[in-house]
Amino acid sequence: LRVDGDPLGPTASPLARWLGLWNGEALYAALDTPGNALTLIALDDDFERQVVALSELLLSRAPRETERARFTAALRASADRDATLRDLAHAMILSREFSSRR
Repeated sequence: LRVDGDPLGPTASPLARWLGLWNGEALYAALDTPGNALTLIALDDDFERQVVALSELLLSRAPRETERARFTAALRASADRDATLRDLAHAMILSREFSSRR
């Protein structure tokens, strides 16, 4: 069985389109764009404030204590803080709290 066309085009299932959007290059490129909100958050030298700002930006709430502790520890232990901040943002965007798909 063969389906012609773009795999994310009109013949694609809603799930395929959603997976392509949220796991595709466009999201990674958006997170890596110079001058975006992550760039501003990364300017702060306090890891806890970075975690709070990221959570407020993406989830519209302060981080839970467990989130704050784990995310702060991840940033503190990271050799590439900017990449870790992007990874945390990506994880928040893919969370069920950010976008519910049923």
